[in-house]
Amino acid sequence: MARGELQPYAWLDVDDRLFLPDPSAEPDMFGRGVQQRQRPGETAYDRARNHLFVLKKFADRGKPIVHVWKVGS
Repeated sequence: MARGELQPYAWLDVDDRLFLPDPSAEPDMFGRGVQQRQRPGETAYDRARNHLFVLKKFADRGKPIVHVWKVGS
């Protein structure tokens, strides 16, 4: 890693936890094939409750859903 380059503290691969979009709902808006999984939307963290919120666009027949994960113990 080069000097001054950002180094992540931690990361989490959530691909297997995201829902694929409905194939009948405008595929040009959310991509095709495995690329679909790389389209999470906005993300927020609730520090008081240790919850991570990730918006997944076009997940439920073209409608968004919100994934919520408990972070830590």
